[in-house]
Amino acid sequence: MKTQLITIKSGTQFLGEALNNQLPKNCIFDKGKVGAGGTTIALSNNENYVVCVPYISLINNKIEQSKNNSLYPYSILKVTGKTLIKDIKTYMMKNRVKKIMVTYDSLHKLKRWAKDLNLLIDEYHLFFTKYVFRNEAVTKVLNLFTTFKSYTFMTATVLEDEFILDELKDIKKVVAKWEDIIEIKVNPVQAKNGVIKSTVTMIERFLNGEIKGNAYIFVNSIDFIKKLINTCKLDESNTRLLYSDSNKVDLPIKRGKTTDKPKKIQLITSAAFEGVDLYDKEGRMIVISDPSKAHTLIDISTSLQQIAGRIRDTKYFDEIWHLYTNTRYSNNLTYDEFLESVNQGIKVSKRRIETFNKIIDEDRKVINVDSHSEYFVKVDNEFKFDENRVKYDLYNFKIQKHIYKTKINLIKEYQKNSLKVENHYLDESKVIINTDDIGENFEDTVSKVKSVLNITYDLSRESVLEGAYQKYPFLEKAIETIGFEGIESLNFNVTNIKRKLVNSDLDTSLNVKVFRRLKLEPNIRIGNFIPTNKIKETFKRIYSELGIKKAAKGSSISEYFEVNPSNRRINNKQCFGFIIIRPKFVLG
Repeated sequence: MKTQLITIKSGTQFLGEALNNQLPKNCIFDKGKVGAGGTTIALSNNENYVVCVPYISLINNKIEQSKNNSLYPYSILKVTGKTLIKDIKTYMMKNRVKKIMVTYDSLHKLKRWAKDLNLLIDEYHLFFTKYVFRNEAVTKVLNLFTTFKSYTFMTATVLEDEFILDELKDIKKVVAKWEDIIEIKVNPVQAKNGVIKSTVTMIERFLNGEIKGNAYIFVNSIDFIKKLINTCKLDESNTRLLYSDSNKVDLPIKRGKTTDKPKKIQLITSAAFEGVDLYDKEGRMIVISDPSKAHTLIDISTSLQQIAGRIRDTKYFDEIWHLYTNTRYSNNLTYDEFLESVNQGIKVSKRRIETFNKIIDEDRKVINVDSHSEYFVKVDNEFKFDENRVKYDLYNFKIQKHIYKTKINLIKEYQKNSLKVENHYLDESKVIINTDDIGENFEDTVSKVKSVLNITYDLSRESVLEGAYQKYPFLEKAIETIGFEGIESLNFNVTNIKRKLVNSDLDTSLNVKVFRRLKLEPNIRIGNFIPTNKIKETFKRIYSELGIKKAAKGSSISEYFEVNPSNRRINNKQCFGFIIIRPKFVLG
């Protein structure tokens, strides 16, 4: 990838000053820092621009900012799924200079005007991190960006070259090098008794005045936020919630806006902080990474850097707190070993694709997601290999099973990304976490559901059922299949109940049932070493329960997972077994 450097001289505050209010074009643009004013250039200069973003909240935030602000001389059109083509036509005819903000999903609505519009894909790093989760939306943009007059993929936190999407790997990269560098200090806090308890303690310290300023707590989990609200007894007088408009979960505090007046506590999910400008001179940034919820494990090189610049005017601009605990994965598998196994898996996947595509068209139609590799995509009834899914897999492994594995790994990652670490804290908070009205544990939840299930006049019934089924997605099926008596007979053991449901599913093939059962085994986890005798015991039990007449073997694990044969000394005895690399299938 060719790289062009642009030096931003000392004393320059915004990109517009250095670039004559023009963005570099037909490139990936690393603007060098958050809050540099790149989006402002696109919305304020005299060229026609479309700014494409992942979330509606980003559009709302920027349009609200532009009101009564001389920096934005042109009317901005908001284009989302609800926008009609006739409204776009009217705007295009009425406005000499066009400024449009659009979500990924709706860019296709502007296709007929593309050759007259410059395209800015803002917060480009999200293109990669959302690639699988929002694949259809991202693919739409990838298919359209070259049809525009020009394109710029812009972010302040460009991914490492190995994670650049395949469609963009040959595009040049333009990097803004700022002579004025502000060093950000990160304060890592290792939560000995769980991140939720340490977060509760920190909130209480803000509320009682022990910590000065207003807390901006970035955590990508609504469930986590709900527990904080209930445990700390937060309300609208002291707390503001910022989370996606598309999330319909009912919380005790109503959803706020990024432009609302700051409160003592701000609880913010990723959909609310990516690309959004926040203003609060007293704002202090706290990032939460909870290994029990993988989606909260932020990438130091992108998300942490993004958060560090979110509050534009805070006097605590050079400080960020990071609360975390280490992931509890086995130390058997290194990143390099995982990379090697992925390369082997690519060869296998390509052979499988070739085989599938030789099958006659009608038979190919019945091959569904249960039976193909996680690197496959099916387009117009043809199977294709998706290189970007390989990159996404490596990226997730690096974050979830490498960076957070040890304190040393985490500190190295801070330092690699120019974050200063002066102190490393250990928090041993012990507090009782108040969940919600669906019960503290699974047994309590079942009891609560049983008490309201058939009482239609109970006003709390719907919220109890919704909360219970969201917390335990299998519960509704369990009640229908084995009843409350069956759940009780299994001593409310969640794993045993899930096994029972797999066993009783008449609409699923035996192979898929076995795989689903293996996924419920606590010792079968990526990176774990499992002795052959333990594997045989596991398969023997599963085969017996499913009525499968087949000999259990240690090598049977390789039918469902990619594995590495290995030897380990356990209790002073040499044991042969396998290290689990990855599942061979993705189940819908």
